Amino acid sequence: HAAGQVAHFWANKIYDRVDLSWAMQSQLPKSVVIKDYFLAPPDFHATTSASHKTYKYIVHNDHRPSALGCRFSHWVRHKVDLDHLNQTVQFLIGKHDFKSFQNGGTDIKTTVRTIFAAKWVRKSSTILEFSISGNGFLKQMVRNIVGTVLEMDHKKIPPQEIQEMLLAQDRSRSLTTAPPQGLYLNRVYYPKDLDNKCRRF
Repeated sequence: HAAGQVAHFWANKIYDRVDLSWAMQSQLPKSVVIKDYFLAPPDFHATTSASHKTYKYIVHNDHRPSALGCRFSHWVRHKVDLDHLNQTVQFLIGKHDFKSFQNGGTDIKTTVRTIFAAKWVRKSSTILEFSISGNGFLKQMVRNIVGTVLEMDHKKIPPQEIQEMLLAQDRSRSLTTAPPQGLYLNRVYYPKDLDNKCRRF
């Protein structure tokens, strides 16, 4: 899922009096909604111009699953220790090689990424939210982190063990991959000078 996805396209002509968002919305499925649109400079690229991103992951932590929330969260039956989760993810903050948390199938130059923030919070008695911000993410990196951290908590593996997983640079050393339904791209950030060149019309 994406709550704050950004896309770009080239247009030969823009009609000032046309509400472009509604015009495009009419051609899209109900699962995709255009929130806003801007005229961007020629050097803007939705992917490569980004400075960093924030992902969120939702966990439904209860003894019973949710019939309504099963498509938008990951059900974890056993009681989760929020302190243990946060102690573990603190070791991920900073510049590290995240090869141990990357699934194969993508040709990239480096698996080194910088994580600016990572935190678990309790949103309600049954809902936990994990938020992670970084300058880039590898294939299924967030899901691999979430799955590993949850399994470490369940098996009472000491938080510092995740450092050994990072240093191994081997996917087989990290643990479970969390399912996709709990993952959300929350926000994409761009350099301020580039953001300032984008204008509404």
